[in-house]
Amino acid sequence: MAVDYNTTVVTSGLLANYDFTNRKSFTPTQNLFTYSQDFTNANWVKNTATITGNTVLAPDGTLTGQTLTEDTTTGQHLITQSPVTVAVGNLFTLSVYAKAGTRTSISLTSYGEGYSVFNLSNGTITQTGGAVCTITDAGNGWYRCSATITKTNVTANNFYIIMWNGTNNYLGTGGNQYIWGAQLERNSSLNDYVATTTTSSTRSTNIIDTIGRYNMSNSYGNNAIYINTTNSFMQFTRATAVPKDGGGATVGTSGALTASNFLYNDHTWEIWFRIDDRTPGNTIWTADANEGVSALSAYQGYHAGFTYSSTVMFYIIWNGAASSPTCASWTVGASGAQINQDSWYQMVVTRSGNVFTPYINGVPLGTGSTTVTSATGISTSNNLWLGKTANVAAGAGAFVYYSKNSVANMKMYNRALSAEEINSNFQALRGRFGI
Repeated sequence: MAVDYNTTVVTSGLLANYDFTNRKSFTPTQNLFTYSQDFTNANWVKNTATITGNTVLAPDGTLTGQTLTEDTTTGQHLITQSPVTVAVGNLFTLSVYAKAGTRTSISLTSYGEGYSVFNLSNGTITQTGGAVCTITDAGNGWYRCSATITKTNVTANNFYIIMWNGTNNYLGTGGNQYIWGAQLERNSSLNDYVATTTTSSTRSTNIIDTIGRYNMSNSYGNNAIYINTTNSFMQFTRATAVPKDGGGATVGTSGALTASNFLYNDHTWEIWFRIDDRTPGNTIWTADANEGVSALSAYQGYHAGFTYSSTVMFYIIWNGAASSPTCASWTVGASGAQINQDSWYQMVVTRSGNVFTPYINGVPLGTGSTTVTSATGISTSNNLWLGKTANVAAGAGAFVYYSKNSVANMKMYNRALSAEEINSNFQALRGRFGI
């Protein structure tokens, strides 16, 4: 059965994750609530109850746990938020971290659709109705409670966190309990918690790995693979365009993941790779002196992405103009340099505006810049390839160059990750490669 990745891998903005060494599923967390651990915010409506912020240590060890206190009104003492509409017939999962105070039970409820009640003194589920529930010990008296419910009510869209006494209708006496980290997902199972503030955190779908260990060292490109952009699904396929292992992942409302909508916007491209042969010029046609490069990760048309030439690694994005801007470059290959043949490395480039920053094994190598701002003039296929570059301009001939390297993991993000996030990804996977 598939296994979730190490939680230190950054998921925010993740468009694609392909793990060529281990088949696993990767579920970037979705949280449709805003201010997920600040219930004092006005986005959370309080009903005959008050919230006091930052009163107790939360499950993550910070002083951000909040106190939910009932007033003396007869009725439900709760907080609620209705951030989104969940379509009728769809499953959703509501969750919160909770800790007993003078009141020891809490309920997660969706109006008219389902509910669950949890005993916070012993970590048990005491009541359910139309919900599949879980309760997990989070330490120090905290429990993570969840309820998965099917949306059936056409008009109502209210998600309640209710202080509970068994009848849910009583004269309040000022009792309290502690809450933190609420989450709402359009999903049938509970996932890792992600904190939100002014905006929610969304995902398009689970991202599924599709190919086992992959070596691209093939003179005629039989091992070159690309991301199919013929519809809203992307799949790694062999050069013959036959899907390998099925699967795929949607990439949101922007449509398919293509060279133009990825390379020409803010992004992060990370790949774990090993150079098997740093000698360039691996072609299927007559050698071209103007194209003495080998593609590590590249757009099939004009050069884009990672390429290397014997001693220098390049990150290039070219829109088919008269020259090919080098966004960033650094020395590779020779003894004592940053990259040597037959060793594994994490290589990352981020784009923020027109500033490109390369990283090796979590460490930034300075920045580069380019005037490329759009995909004007880009070739028509617009597919993203790994291990193949075809350039019909240089040398007045059509030449295709293939990689002489192996890859093990690749991630694409729709934003420029911070240095801390890139290092987090490095630390999460470095042990696999003996680094």
